[in-house]
Amino acid sequence: MERRREARARIEVFANRYIDGHPYAVELLDASASGLRVRTLLEPDTADLETFPIEIRVDGVRIWAWTRRVWKKGNREALRIVSADPLERARFKKLLRERSAA
Repeated sequence: MERRREARARIEVFANRYIDGHPYAVELLDASASGLRVRTLLEPDTADLETFPIEIRVDGVRIWAWTRRVWKKGNREALRIVSADPLERARFKKLLRERSAA
Protein backbone atom coordinates (compact mmCIF):
# COMPACT_ATOMS: atom_id res chain seq x y z
CA MET A 1 0.00 0.00 0.00
CA GLU A 2 1.40 3.41 -1.01
CA ARG A 3 1.52 5.80 1.94
CA ARG A 4 3.38 8.72 0.37
CA ARG A 5 1.03 11.68 -0.02
CA GLU A 6 3.25 13.99 -2.05
CA ALA A 7 4.09 13.61 -5.72
CA ARG A 8 7.39 11.95 -6.37
CA ALA A 9 9.92 12.57 -9.11
CA ARG A 10 12.46 10.22 -10.62
CA ILE A 11 15.90 11.50 -9.72
CA GLU A 12 18.36 8.66 -10.46
CA VAL A 13 21.54 10.29 -9.18
CA PHE A 14 24.01 9.33 -6.51
CA ALA A 15 24.10 10.95 -3.08
CA ASN A 16 26.35 10.65 -0.05
CA ARG A 17 24.92 9.18 3.12
CA TYR A 18 27.16 9.68 6.13
CA ILE A 19 27.71 6.86 8.59
CA ASP A 20 30.07 7.50 11.51
CA GLY A 21 31.34 10.60 9.67
CA HIS A 22 32.24 8.73 6.47
CA PRO A 23 30.42 9.18 3.14
CA TYR A 24 28.86 6.16 1.44
CA ALA A 25 27.21 6.42 -1.96
CA VAL A 26 23.53 5.64 -2.35
CA GLU A 27 21.52 5.79 -5.56
CA LEU A 28 18.42 7.97 -5.38
CA LEU A 29 15.57 6.19 -7.15
CA ASP A 30 12.88 8.79 -6.57
CA ALA A 31 12.11 11.63 -4.22
CA SER A 32 9.35 13.79 -2.85
CA ALA A 33 9.59 16.96 -0.77
CA SER A 34 9.44 14.87 2.41
CA GLY A 35 11.34 11.72 1.54
CA LEU A 36 13.61 9.64 -0.65
CA ARG A 37 13.72 6.11 -1.92
CA VAL A 38 17.32 4.90 -2.26
CA ARG A 39 19.34 1.86 -3.23
CA THR A 40 22.31 1.27 -0.98
CA LEU A 41 25.62 0.16 -2.44
CA LEU A 42 28.62 -0.74 -0.28
CA GLU A 43 28.30 0.42 3.30
CA PRO A 44 28.65 -0.99 6.79
CA ASP A 45 25.72 -2.67 8.52
CA THR A 46 23.25 0.02 9.57
CA ALA A 47 20.63 -2.19 11.20
CA ASP A 48 21.13 -0.45 14.56
CA LEU A 49 20.97 3.08 13.07
CA GLU A 50 17.78 5.05 12.43
CA THR A 51 18.96 8.48 11.30
CA PHE A 52 21.52 9.59 8.73
CA PRO A 53 22.76 12.88 7.31
CA ILE A 54 22.64 12.85 3.51
CA GLU A 55 24.04 15.16 0.84
CA ILE A 56 22.20 15.33 -2.48
CA ARG A 57 23.35 17.25 -5.57
CA VAL A 58 21.07 17.48 -8.58
CA ASP A 59 21.44 20.01 -11.42
CA GLY A 60 23.52 22.34 -9.25
CA VAL A 61 21.05 22.13 -6.36
CA ARG A 62 22.50 20.81 -3.13
CA ILE A 63 20.57 19.77 -0.06
CA TRP A 64 21.96 18.55 3.23
CA ALA A 65 19.34 16.80 5.28
CA TRP A 66 18.88 14.57 8.27
CA THR A 67 16.85 11.54 7.31
CA ARG A 68 15.12 8.78 9.25
CA ARG A 69 14.72 5.28 7.85
CA VAL A 70 11.05 4.39 7.28
CA TRP A 71 11.58 0.92 5.87
CA LYS A 72 14.33 -1.31 4.47
CA LYS A 73 13.90 -4.22 2.04
CA GLY A 74 17.19 -5.71 0.91
CA ASN A 75 19.28 -2.91 -0.57
CA ARG A 76 16.32 -0.51 -0.94
CA GLU A 77 15.23 1.96 1.70
CA ALA A 78 12.73 4.73 2.20
CA LEU A 79 14.06 7.74 4.09
CA ARG A 80 11.98 10.57 5.53
CA ILE A 81 13.59 14.02 5.53
CA VAL A 82 13.29 15.15 9.14
CA SER A 83 15.47 18.27 9.04
CA ALA A 84 16.95 20.46 6.31
CA ASP A 85 17.91 24.08 5.75
CA PRO A 86 14.75 25.94 4.63
CA LEU A 87 16.48 27.54 1.60
CA GLU A 88 17.96 24.24 0.42
CA ARG A 89 14.60 22.53 0.96
CA ALA A 90 12.82 25.21 -1.14
CA ARG A 91 15.35 24.72 -3.97
CA PHE A 92 14.86 20.96 -3.76
CA LYS A 93 11.05 21.32 -3.91
CA LYS A 94 11.41 23.53 -7.00
CA LEU A 95 13.65 20.94 -8.64
CA LEU A 96 11.12 18.21 -7.86
CA ARG A 97 8.26 20.25 -9.36
CA GLU A 98 10.30 20.77 -12.53
CA ARG A 99 11.14 17.06 -12.75
CA SER A 100 7.52 16.04 -12.10
CA ALA A 101 6.23 18.35 -14.84
CA ALA A 102 8.67 16.99 -17.43
